Amino acid sequence: MTSSLPININDLLHFHGVESARVELKQSWDEKTTGLQVLKTICAFANEICVQKYILMTVEPAN
Repeated sequence: MTSSLPININDLLHFHGVESARVELKQSWDEKTTGLQVLKTICAFANEICVQKYILMTVEPAN
């Protein structure tokens, strides 16, 4: 299946590095703070509807 995303999904899945104007990283989830941070990020990203942006939620595997 081909993707209509303007960025390669494998690049997103293996993203290592700093955040950019197009990529926001969330590496943990805290009930009291992370949800609000994600909502603020979504609102900020929505201000530029013609630009593709991504929020990556990652979880470290349990040891």
